[in-house]
Amino acid sequence: MLYIGNFSYTDNREDTDNICLMPLMVEASSADAALERFTELLRITHEESDLMDGASSIYLESLIEFDELPDEPVIVRWQKIYSAEDGLYSVLTPLPGHEDLAEAYTWSADDEELVDLSSEPTAEEIAEELTETLEILFSDDDDEGAEANADGDDAFLTF
Repeated sequence: MLYIGNFSYTDNREDTDNICLMPLMVEASSADAALERFTELLRITHEESDLMDGASSIYLESLIEFDELPDEPVIVRWQKIYSAEDGLYSVLTPLPGHEDLAEAYTWSADDEELVDLSSEPTAEEIAEELTETLEILFSDDDDEGAEANADGDDAFLTF
């Protein structure tokens, strides 16, 4: 199967908000095998190249799994990064309009596993997400969300 992993990180060497995007691709027997190979490549690149010198935490935004190569062009990922008063935000949609051609997953750092993006979220999952978002929005510490990401709390891989 063909896997496309969409990874991101913040370059900590920069004084301004930034997001570095890295799509990776590999043929592998399973999603776990693809993630192992991606992890190996990211570690080697971080250790042996200056490309990722400013990276401390890598985030897996989506993993796309193709059983077979499509005959027609496919939008694999649509992403918008926008600036707000308290930093940069990203909205990502894997496979917009092509959900029937492949599977899309994201990373759950809490469970350390892939989560199928094509399945409908349960009421409990929606409530959890809303609660976490509200806690961040109404927190006394304005930088709580930024600190969580800087510490790698939601990271796929931390150096």
